Amino acid sequence: MSINHNNSIFVFIDSWLMKKSFLFFIFCYFSFALNAQVPGYLGKRFSLSYQNFFFASITGTETKSKINISHNAELNFLTGKRSALCFTFMYVPFKVSTYYNAGNYTQIIFSEDVPYLKCNSFSYTLGLKLFINRKKFAPLGLYFKWELEYSKGSIKIPAYTKKLSNGSYWNPVVTSTQYPEQTIIVDGGGPAISFGKQRVFFDKLLVDYGIRAGIIVVWNSKKSYADRGFENTMIDKVQNNVLAQQFFNFKIGIGFLPF
Repeated sequence: MSINHNNSIFVFIDSWLMKKSFLFFIFCYFSFALNAQVPGYLGKRFSLSYQNFFFASITGTETKSKINISHNAELNFLTGKRSALCFTFMYVPFKVSTYYNAGNYTQIIFSEDVPYLKCNSFSYTLGLKLFINRKKFAPLGLYFKWELEYSKGSIKIPAYTKKLSNGSYWNPVVTSTQYPEQTIIVDGGGPAISFGKQRVFFDKLLVDYGIRAGIIVVWNSKKSYADRGFENTMIDKVQNNVLAQQFFNFKIGIGFLPF
């Protein structure tokens, strides 16, 4: 009887240890699983979106449009529960006036009526997005975004003739100089900051809206063989518009979470 009693004790102890070991294993498994959870919405760490920046033009009569509009493609990669690395490509089309005030003795004449010239600005940005809502994880909620931007603007000037009147009133002398078609390039860059909010619908659709402010400093202007005065005027107009496009904007975007 004593032997059976001892065996029962050992069986009870083995059963108790097995249950405790199993519960301990389950506890460890879920602890590691929770701690090892990857950042992102349902494990999705990438987001791709199209964004539109817009604000009233502040350059007066220099531009044709009264509203500045920028088109942007943004790729985000979540690096943590509340942070994301951002890459953005930006395209800004605009038109500047060809008006050139050089006094009564100088005229810029195009082969046809050209009141505005088309310009293009391309920008590339690298940014860090930090989500500030402690109750939510990226890519949901309010965020601040810091960016460094490189911008390249260009303006294509068609062929034109510059007429300069010299001499006296009684004996005027008019000289004409012809200039070929040319393209002027303006490079620059600077910092930008955004404040916005992101929401997710249907586990796929990403909506982003907020405000953005930036400063572009021009460090290089590739000049052509145009008349120096007219060329400098066009460069100044491109610089002013590139700066105005980035200075302040409202933004709204829509995208998706691929993986």
